[in-house]
Amino acid sequence: MTKLLAVVIAGLFSAGAFAQSSVPPATPGGPATPAQAKAEAKVEARKAAKPDAKPAATPTPGGAAAAAAGSTVPVETKAQKAGESRKAKRNAKRPGRKAAEPGKTPT
Repeated sequence: MTKLLAVVIAGLFSAGAFAQSSVPPATPGGPATPAQAKAEAKVEARKAAKPDAKPAATPTPGGAAAAAAGSTVPVETKAQKAGESRKAKRNAKRPGRKAAEPGKTPT
């Protein structure tokens, strides 16, 4: 019985070693099947048909005229204006409130 158990365990080890053997790499020369060749041809055709357009540049705040003139004054964006408006409304509700210190719980 012990010999049979030893043979079974040895067989499992050899099967595990065989299952882990490395597979030779595929041929790097080209596609293996006609379907792969057709797919690669489609990809190349799409790349060739794609225009070489660059993404549109984002406009500079204050317009191109301010940037061309060398203006260093930051222009307030719409989001910044809305934030300042909310801050003014909040401060108008509680005029005597102390400002919260950074890192502490506001009261």
